[in-house]
Amino acid sequence: MDAMAFALNGDILQFIPIGTGRFQGRVARLKLDGVDIRRVVHAPFLVHGEVPSDQVALNLQVSPSEGLTLNGDTFELPTLAVLPEGAAIQAVCPTEQDRIALVFRAEEFDRLIEVCGIQAFPRGRHHMLRLGEEQSGRLVRTVTAMTDLAETTPSLFAVPGLDAALAEECHRVFADALLGSEHHSGCARKTGDMLRQVREADDFLHANIDRPIYTRELCAALQVSARTLHQSFSAVYGMSPQAYLKRRRLVLVHRALRSARQSRAMVKSIVLAHGFFHLGRFAQEYMAMFGEMPSETLARYHDRTAPVMA
Repeated sequence: MDAMAFALNGDILQFIPIGTGRFQGRVARLKLDGVDIRRVVHAPFLVHGEVPSDQVALNLQVSPSEGLTLNGDTFELPTLAVLPEGAAIQAVCPTEQDRIALVFRAEEFDRLIEVCGIQAFPRGRHHMLRLGEEQSGRLVRTVTAMTDLAETTPSLFAVPGLDAALAEECHRVFADALLGSEHHSGCARKTGDMLRQVREADDFLHANIDRPIYTRELCAALQVSARTLHQSFSAVYGMSPQAYLKRRRLVLVHRALRSARQSRAMVKSIVLAHGFFHLGRFAQEYMAMFGEMPSETLARYHDRTAPVMA
């Protein structure tokens, strides 16, 4: 899981699995001139982060998947999500996903949409474009064919000029899809408030990771009612604040175990440091989420580098 997040975008994205058992996922990545193409297949999870200041990220599903939301907006085929510089990424992927991402340098993206006669997208918030069925299908087929080629025949990319030709073709089909799209902006004021509240709740967890956090103190810190906070988490992540915070803590324990030195005492120390004081209950919850005991995670990652496949 952490390895897949790193392969996607360094440590910018934070993943929280919402299924049971060991997380499964794979990433096919192709870096071309001005655009980084990624095809991602993965198990259910929540993800949060923010688009870097010099990038624009685009996301499109390869196959239909129910329940996918981005920053509180429904995200389904043939919708293209545009995430400009500084845009929040708070998504729920409740089922297995097969999707593609195109990550442009910001200046390259602005040049491309200018050629299409499209006004620049305001920074800091996401935008949803409803594509035509034909244009969406062509974009998906083109991009998946490129990533398949990169996986199966990587030696082809030693051919001079191939990168530039593929980048040009990617730009062409993307521009064609944009020209036939219908645009609406995401992140209305109410949605923006919800995103802010879940971000601030996550910040509060990090600042108080070594102890339990109760709903009433979280509401006091964020200056919202329990009902408002519950509605925000339900809209953005499809779960209650406490359910989210518990999963977030479990992920942080998993990450700490992966990088810790091996010893039985180390497991207990890490668990207590992350606010879990009922060790038996913690072990059950950890097993349900990751498909292994904490000691097994520690042993599996001791003295070796985590693999690219999560």
